[in-house]
Amino acid sequence: LALLPGVSRSGTTVSVLLLRGHDGEGALRLSFLLSIPASLGAGLLVVLGDGVPAVSPLAAVLALVASAVVGYLTVGALVALVRRVAFWGVCVGFGALAVASGGALMLVDAGLL
Repeated sequence: LALLPGVSRSGTTVSVLLLRGHDGEGALRLSFLLSIPASLGAGLLVVLGDGVPAVSPLAAVLALVASAVVGYLTVGALVALVRRVAFWGVCVGFGALAVASGGALMLVDAGLL
């Protein structure tokens, strides 16, 4: 659960790092690096609370590798984007995309789209 509903860990760490004087690229990289212990801790809490999920070891390893590769590629793509476009432009663009997709989902849910 988030400390404040609607506020993401990644958004919080990037914002604080920017306020502390880091550049956009460095803030993104560090924020994603900080997600590693958070993800491991969440996984540990699941295992301790619910026990080990009934998943084959091969499936678990494949899921781990796939998530690591996708995460690495995503961070690389975001950093490359921030190198070409001002960081505030990236934030505004993704914010507009989130609002537009949320509006589209609401229209679909209402049967209007």
